[in-house]
Amino acid sequence: MTSGKKTGLVGEQRISAFFTITKTGEIANIKVRAPHPLLEREAYRIVRALPKANPGTKDGKPVNVTFFLPINFNIED
Repeated sequence: MTSGKKTGLVGEQRISAFFTITKTGEIANIKVRAPHPLLEREAYRIVRALPKANPGTKDGKPVNVTFFLPINFNIED
């Protein structure tokens, strides 16, 4: 858990993570937006830790699919 003193933030912080699940099921093109670089790094780590996924399909063929994942961190003093 990140402390409020380290980040200058307190309370619930919403982080936006965007990523693509490729045709092979890998996580790629990760982009994270957060109010502090420490939170961005942690959100990036969380997305990288996701397991390999089943790719999306269109007309029976695998396709890349972009996802949005909201992540909420609750930061205490």
